[in-house]
Amino acid sequence: MPGVIIGGILFALGLIAAIAKKRRGGADAGADAHRRADAAHERAIEADEKAKAAESRGDTRAAAAATKEAERARSEATKARAEAERAAAAPVPHGPVPAPTAKDIEARMAHALASGDADTIEREAATLDRDGYPNEARALREEAATIREGGKPVPDAPEPAPHLREGAAPAPAPAPAPTPHRDEPAPAPAPAPGPVPEDPARALAVELTKHLQAKGELAARYHEDRELVGRYQTAAKVTPADKIYGPGTSISILERFGVIPVAPLYWSHTAAAAQKRTYLARVHELADADPERAKEYAHLIKTTERS
Repeated sequence: MPGVIIGGILFALGLIAAIAKKRRGGADAGADAHRRADAAHERAIEADEKAKAAESRGDTRAAAAATKEAERARSEATKARAEAERAAAAPVPHGPVPAPTAKDIEARMAHALASGDADTIEREAATLDRDGYPNEARALREEAATIREGGKPVPDAPEPAPHLREGAAPAPAPAPAPTPHRDEPAPAPAPAPGPVPEDPARALAVELTKHLQAKGELAARYHEDRELVGRYQTAAKVTPADKIYGPGTSISILERFGVIPVAPLYWSHTAAAAQKRTYLARVHELADADPERAKEYAHLIKTTERS
């Protein structure tokens, strides 16, 4: 019976994917326009930074050239976004491509959980993270961790002591410890425990946060130390460990180590709005439970809205 259920889920998911593929043609032009708009926007940001750097050096000619380059990039971004809006407003022959619903996500999670395989569940969690569903991804990872823990062999119970076995005679009372001679030195006290070493992943979370703050938070985009980002992701087991400081990496610093992070520098090109809503909802939830740092949370929320 489980095999029949899983087969039905796979068939339904395949059917949904096939229908979506047929309907996607009308949305390709809009998606391409959005990508071009995002690229132009990024070029404008880089050009603005070049202009500021040139002004600080006193190079007015380079500053003017960079400013013109930024204006051209913004103009291209505006035209591309207008093109994307026209494509979105145009009628699609077979109807719009439906966005994933709660039932779609539940079906994907159910399919992964039905496998009973921790690796399969974690792969689906990584996919949900990329699609902008970090809370659902976190729930799958917790289930995978539970499966891994439950899969460890249970150690054999120790043999009972001889005097506890059924029918055995009671053990003799232990002999009293010899009284030390008055001239014998008293035993030395046990050494005090040393300091508990800091979690390496937490240390990297603090180091990464300070690095991004020193770079100007959102201004660190394209200038951050990606190797440091990758080291943190590996130590904290953030997936995918792609060296990109996105919402999944940022929220993990807050959730796992209680460190107020820098707002995400990068969002998905296709699901940025959904990612940002989910990220901000989680930040608000944690802020409500931590009123003593309300000012720091308010700054994180404000910079996230501008990112």
